[in-house]
Amino acid sequence: YSHPPLCPQHGACEQFLADGMHRSFFIHRKKCQHGGECPHITDEKHSRQYEHPEFCPTNSECLDTSKDHLFHYRHLPTCKTGPIKCLLFRKRDPEHCRSYRHCKITCEFGAFCVNFHDQEHFNDQLHPFYQPCPSTPFSCR
Repeated sequence: YSHPPLCPQHGACEQFLADGMHRSFFIHRKKCQHGGECPHITDEKHSRQYEHPEFCPTNSECLDTSKDHLFHYRHLPTCKTGPIKCLLFRKRDPEHCRSYRHCKITCEFGAFCVNFHDQEHFNDQLHPFYQPCPSTPFSCR
């Protein structure tokens, strides 16, 4: 027994609802609810059941960390050392630069970050506010 092939139109198939014959001849995967940020994207069984977005066209050059962009595109992993500290990135090592993105990651605490006075932390991660005065909140003028 052989399974029917995937629909050649992927997620853009308009015949799925209208044509019962088409549905029986082709497999139509559902779109994954997690999009490009799916934690199971490398799981073979999951990938057979759900459709995931294509890789971002800018590949390792991508600096867009907005939720919307990350949902609509798959991305290379972000370098753990970040764009400032990564020596391989600064040396422009081609293999490393093709394998990882070098953008600031978003601080997990967002607007409630308690490390906002830590210069290194503030430089390495994105925050939804400008860097505050070092004297905040006690003697800022």
